Amino acid sequence: NHKPFPDSGGKLWVGFVNVLMASMLMGQITLFGQLILKKTVYALPALAPLGIITILFMIFIVPKRNHVANFLPTLKCVEIDKKFKESGDSVKNFAAKEYLQPALKAGPKYPE
Repeated sequence: NHKPFPDSGGKLWVGFVNVLMASMLMGQITLFGQLILKKTVYALPALAPLGIITILFMIFIVPKRNHVANFLPTLKCVEIDKKFKESGDSVKNFAAKEYLQPALKAGPKYPE
């Protein structure tokens, strides 16, 4: 019953990015703590922008990327638009979930 192509449509990527961001932030906090304990005067101010940029990235960029990742790639959207145009239907008339990735349309699948 094993499928040779286990494609989840990118569902795991969102969780991976969140874990990666949290790991980066914890590593930077550890580095800053170590530099404070060693009483380094010059390294800490030089590395402060690293933590600030990471936090700003987590606040502003990651949520926008997650929103974009919930929809089909642009080329697939163009194919669907062409199919509707050829059949005479308007893009405004179809269901709102038409552009969702197939993996997001289907419910969760569990192994038997």
